[in-house]
Amino acid sequence: GLALGILEQRLSIEPSAVLSVESGDRVYGYSDGLVEAKSNQNELFGKLRLQTALQKMMHQALALESLYDELHAFAAEDGIQDDITLLEIHV
Repeated sequence: GLALGILEQRLSIEPSAVLSVESGDRVYGYSDGLVEAKSNQNELFGKLRLQTALQKMMHQALALESLYDELHAFAAEDGIQDDITLLEIHV
């Protein structure tokens, strides 16, 4: 979809999915730069590693900081080639 913060004007965009959320749920949005970060072995961080990391951290108050630390421990020095955006919404 459209990148966050690119355009100043508000666009009317049809949702691609509808989520039911309850109090206490967390919803995450992320950019491709996060899952495309590479290790020294040229392995992608990937969606499964992201999902696993978030599940481990879901009860931590600072889950995003822990994920940031895990990503940088995984990625090679030049393994992050794209900008990274991660949005956490507490319901």
